[in-house]
Amino acid sequence: IFAEIGLKGNIISFEKESSGKFSFKYKVRIKDEIKYAECFYILNSSIPKKVITNDNIIAMNFGTEVKIINTSGWLIKEYESSKQIKDIVLGNSIAGIIYKDRIELINF
Repeated sequence: IFAEIGLKGNIISFEKESSGKFSFKYKVRIKDEIKYAECFYILNSSIPKKVITNDNIIAMNFGTEVKIINTSGWLIKEYESSKQIKDIVLGNSIAGIIYKDRIELINF
């Protein structure tokens, strides 16, 4: 899966790697087109349902979990919910988690 996102000169892609006979792990490859550097973030066994970005922040919605990483491949915030997450709104150091019936704000 490949995605080019407006991330201040960065491109992200999702790659699937075999980790056994019948198992796979996924990783996010973050490529800086200005410095020609690459970073990785390992996602393990699932791929996000939706990805949104803001400047150098990448938010990934996994359904009941949200992971927020930066373009250096570092995890900034991990948020788990008991309900299904419908969407995410991302700002500078704040994220809005949108459910079917409410909105929750988290700082990072």
